[in-house]
Amino acid sequence: MNIDTQNKIIAELSKELQIQLKDLSVHNLKDRLSIMKAAIRMLEEIPNLSDAHHQIVDGTDHDYSTVDQLNLSDIPSDCPDSREDTTNETIPLKPLAIQSDLGEDQGELLIREIQGAKADDKYISEKLIRVLNLEHHDIVKVTSNNDNFHVKLIKKGPGIPRADRVEFKFCYVEEEKGVLLIRHHREGFDLVPLPIGEFVISEDEIRKKEIRPGDIVDLAYLEQQPHYIQVIWKHATDVIPQTPPLPASSYKRSSLPTATERILPEYYKELRDKTVLVVGGDDRHADYRDAFASQGANFIGLKGDSTPDKVRTQVAKADVVVIVICAIRTRTGEFTPNICKNLKVPFTRVHKDGLGSILRAAAIPKSEGV
Repeated sequence: MNIDTQNKIIAELSKELQIQLKDLSVHNLKDRLSIMKAAIRMLEEIPNLSDAHHQIVDGTDHDYSTVDQLNLSDIPSDCPDSREDTTNETIPLKPLAIQSDLGEDQGELLIREIQGAKADDKYISEKLIRVLNLEHHDIVKVTSNNDNFHVKLIKKGPGIPRADRVEFKFCYVEEEKGVLLIRHHREGFDLVPLPIGEFVISEDEIRKKEIRPGDIVDLAYLEQQPHYIQVIWKHATDVIPQTPPLPASSYKRSSLPTATERILPEYYKELRDKTVLVVGGDDRHADYRDAFASQGANFIGLKGDSTPDKVRTQVAKADVVVIVICAIRTRTGEFTPNICKNLKVPFTRVHKDGLGSILRAAAIPKSEGV
C-alpha cells in the first residue's frame, strides 16, 4: 500500500480517536474503549497491508433492479455528502470472485456516509454496501469501466460503525391526513417509539423511493447534522392485498397495530441466534438476509446450482436449511436433502419464495434431518 493511502487511513483513524476522546467520562468509558482499541489495532496493521495476502470479494454495479448470480455465502463473515439511490431494489452482481493474492491491488479506506460510502472520493451505493456487507473502515478497491462500477473488498476493517453516524433500522411508515411519517421502529422483537420523535418523510423522498403507507424503511443521519435525516433503504416485503389505512389513533397503542402485523414478517423466537442456510432463490438473498436479521438470526445463501461439496460445507455451518425448490433447476434440489440427513441438520423444502414462507420454513422445519 502506498504512502498516500496509509496517511489517509491514519488521518481517518486519528479523527475517530479524537471523536471518542471528546467528552470521555466514566459513564461512557466502557462503550468507547472497544472502539478505541479497534482503531489502535488497525493502526498496528497498516505497516503490514502492503505485504499481506488477503481475500478479495468483488461485485459490479450495473444499476438494474434485481440480484443476479449472487452467492452471499462467498462473502467472508469476518470480512457527509450523500447521493440518492435510483432504485429501491438491489443491483445485479457478477459471480463473486475469490482471489488469494492482491497483486497490484492497494485499496482505499471506505468511509460510511449517511447513504452509501466513499472510497478515494468514489461513491459506493447503499445497495452495494448491503449486498457486499461492507462496513466503515473496510479497505476496498473501486474501479469504473464505462457504465459498470466495480468494487473489491481487500481487507475487513474493525467492524465498528462510524461514531457520528446514527441509523434506525426497520422503521414503520404511517399515514396521517395525507402525510407519510414515522413514529416507530423495530428493536429486537418490539416496535418502539423512534428516539428522535416523529419524522415526516419529504415529498421528494416519497417520489424517488416510491414509499407507501406500511413500508418498512431504514433512517440515518450524522450527529452534526441532526436535521438532515434521510430514508436510506426500503425493505422488500411480500405482496399483500391493499386495505384502507387505520385511523391515526390506532398507531398509538402500545401493542403492534394490525397494519404493521400485515407488513412485518411474523416473529419467530425459534430463529433467534440460529444460522439459517437458504439454497436457491438467488435473486432474493438480500431480502432474506434482512428478514432473518430482523429475527435475530444469521443468514447464509447458496445459489441453486451449487455443487455437492459447497452445499455440504455450508450445511455443516447451519442450524437449519431451507431449500427453495421453485427456484432450483438443477440436481441441487435433489442431493441437498440427503446431505442434510447425513449431517443431521433439520431442513424444509418450500415451493414459494416469499419472505413469510422462508421464515416459517426455517422456524418450523418439516424434517428433523434424520
